[in-house]
Amino acid sequence: MAVTANKKSPAKKPVDIHRVIYVLGALVVTLTLTVAVLAVAGGRPVHWSRPYMLSATISNQNLSRLLKTAAPLPPRRWDYIIIYQSGGLSGNSSDLATGQMIGGVGAGNRVTQPGLGVDFHFVVDNAANGIHRPDGNVEVGTAWKEQFSTAPFFSWPHFNHHFYSPYANAVGVCLIGNINRRPFTGSQVRSLVRLVRSLQVRLNIPDSRVKFQWSPSVTGGKPVTANQSAFSRAFYAMLDRY
Repeated sequence: MAVTANKKSPAKKPVDIHRVIYVLGALVVTLTLTVAVLAVAGGRPVHWSRPYMLSATISNQNLSRLLKTAAPLPPRRWDYIIIYQSGGLSGNSSDLATGQMIGGVGAGNRVTQPGLGVDFHFVVDNAANGIHRPDGNVEVGTAWKEQFSTAPFFSWPHFNHHFYSPYANAVGVCLIGNINRRPFTGSQVRSLVRLVRSLQVRLNIPDSRVKFQWSPSVTGGKPVTANQSAFSRAFYAMLDRY
């Protein structure tokens, strides 16, 4: 008759909680990067919860020189700052002044829309500016130099835009790009924060009067996209830290 020996179960090793946390953290990072790569490959913009970190290295441009005007700066001339997006993925202030949108319909397409040209007070370029200027370069328009109103209403650059606006006394700053199609570059955003804060100090404009083209108070309640909302929050947070 065979005798079956009683086998003892091997003792369980204690769980290393630190190793578990490390492995799970690595897994989350790997999955996040994978999703980002797939999103780029699929042509969808990638948006991080904190997409733009304020760096100590900002544009080397001399903002004091940029803000100088040819015409005298009237007291209390400007009450608001409105930030626009060009709608196209590339271009510069000259393109906007002639009503051209580059990449507005499809990558590489140049679309001219007569009557839609605007000489913005300031334009913040991306790397695809076509004028051999660095990413984040700030262009100063004649409108700022001569101190006249130029920023159009929120519906620009569509055909139904018009120049009547309760914000006619607003400084118009335009970012080259389209936040619904591709994030603005870090250099653009750093230059924007620095420019807006400098304008606020010089013109005595509080944060509550720094608005976006898509702000509900400007559009009268027009829906804001998720990308626009996220960018607005990130920008105001950086403005507070600057």
